[in-house]
This record gives sequence, C-alpha cells and structure tokens, in this order.
Amino acid sequence: MAALIQGAFVPVRFSLSFEGCSSYADEAGRALVAAIEGERRSGNAQVAPPDLLVLSPGRELLGRLHFAASPEQTLDFLRDLLERHPEYRPADRIEPPERPGRAAFDALRLRWDRGERDLLEALEGWLGDFGEDNPDDAAVALTLLGAARFHAGDFRGAHRDWTAVLERYPDHPVRHRAWFNRLDPLASPTRLHSDLQGARLPTSLD
Repeated sequence: MAALIQGAFVPVRFSLSFEGCSSYADEAGRALVAAIEGERRSGNAQVAPPDLLVLSPGRELLGRLHFAASPEQTLDFLRDLLERHPEYRPADRIEPPERPGRAAFDALRLRWDRGERDLLEALEGWLGDFGEDNPDDAAVALTLLGAARFHAGDFRGAHRDWTAVLERYPDHPVRHRAWFNRLDPLASPTRLHSDLQGARLPTSLD
C-alpha cells in the first residue's frame, strides 16, 4: 500500500525547500512536518499524505487542513482564508472557457456513476469527437473506456486503454487508477477499483 500511495500521489514526494533546488534550508518546515507526523503516529508507523498547508509569500503558515478533509471542507477552508486575508485574493476572477464536449462528458460520467457499464460506443464516440481538444477529460474517458471493455470481457483491450492513459497522460491524476486497474486481480492481493466491481474476472484461458 505504501508503494502504491507513493507511486500514485505526487504530494507524498515533496521538498522541504520552498525555493526548489537551492541551498535554502527550511528548518521551520521540517519541524512542522515532523509535528504533523508525530500527531499521526499511534504506536505503529503510518503512511499518510501531508496536510494541506497554506503559506504566505513570506513563508508564514496561514492555515492547515487535515489531508482527509472532504472537498466541501476544503473549499470552505480556502474561502475562509481568503476572507481573513483579502490581500491574497486575485484582482479579477477569470472564468475558464467552457471545454468542448464538457456537458456530454458530464452526462456520461453521471451514467457511469449510476452503475451503467455498457458505454463502449458512447465513450469511443466522445473520445473521437472531443478527446483531442479536451485532454483532461479524455484521460478520464479513456480510463472508463478500459473499465467498460473489462466488463465486456475484453481484457486485452482494457489493458491496452489503461496503458495508453499512462503513456499519453503521465501527469494526469487519473493515471494512478489506470495503473492500479492493470494489476492482475487474481495474482495481486488488492481489491478491485469500484469501476471494475461486478465484472467477470479473467481466467488463465483469457
């Protein structure tokens, strides 16, 4: 599990130098991380991502949120910080442009989250129409396409799609899901990702 977390999540690998590869030594940062780790220990060594730390340009700790906070708690935490420190607010709020095919992809994600797994043609069609112009969502769509193939019994096709995710989108957060899904479910002591639960598992004949 430690290797999986370390290979999947960038925040586990971080530098205690706020200025990148330099000679600056951040002793205060080291002490803070040591304190966080000390709070998490309960007699046994534990592996956990670091908390969300918000620092001022002068390296003053403005706020700290537990790593397991929900998205709603994280948004509330950041909004509260900006209320208390309006000097760090952006001067103008710039709305990101609407991504091509976003509404169609959101609809596909909703169907998937509701348990629909027979979405091969729909996902292939979306990738063909919008994937090239929308790489962020394309990485997720390709990961789901692999899961749809897995449910259809096309294990080679699923492995091919997940491998493509790792090759085309090496910095995308969804890559860890594609990597995990490629593990042999019969040989690895891991639980299937929820995307694959309920599917027939491959056998030696496959």
